[in-house]
Amino acid sequence: MSGCHGINLDQGAEWAKVSGMLNLSHDEIKTHKMAHCKIHVFPDWKSQQPIVWCLEPWIRHDWNWHAGAGGLLCYVLGEQWTDFVGGVLKCEGAEAATRYATDLCLRNVRWLLYRHYIGHVTKMKIWPKDWPAWPHGDAGRREYLRSTKNGDNQ
Repeated sequence: MSGCHGINLDQGAEWAKVSGMLNLSHDEIKTHKMAHCKIHVFPDWKSQQPIVWCLEPWIRHDWNWHAGAGGLLCYVLGEQWTDFVGGVLKCEGAEAATRYATDLCLRNVRWLLYRHYIGHVTKMKIWPKDWPAWPHGDAGRREYLRSTKNGDNQ
């Protein structure tokens, strides 16, 4: 089935894709800035975070800025997603986990895109050290797992 308003579902409901404009307001930051994004949600959303792309020209296609080719965004570690969403699912059920997963994805994407936009406007070249982020790849996974053993979370 092909939906309107940028929402598409396949015939067997094996995935969902949403495409549209996302306001970048998050946490204490209020803005009118919008970004054109595509989000692909998988049937196993409880253990696999949605894939998100941003199609704006100001996105840095640079993994040091947590974005790859085509605007693919790295907004959460897979292990972190599974732990957080799985914890809510276990304690509060599927409806609460669905709301939490949606909020986690959109909050993190908004946070990341806002930093890309600020970096673009101010012509920053390097991701600032005071902007929290996990390292890339295996180093990020190891640091996250180490932090969970120590009771921390980013």
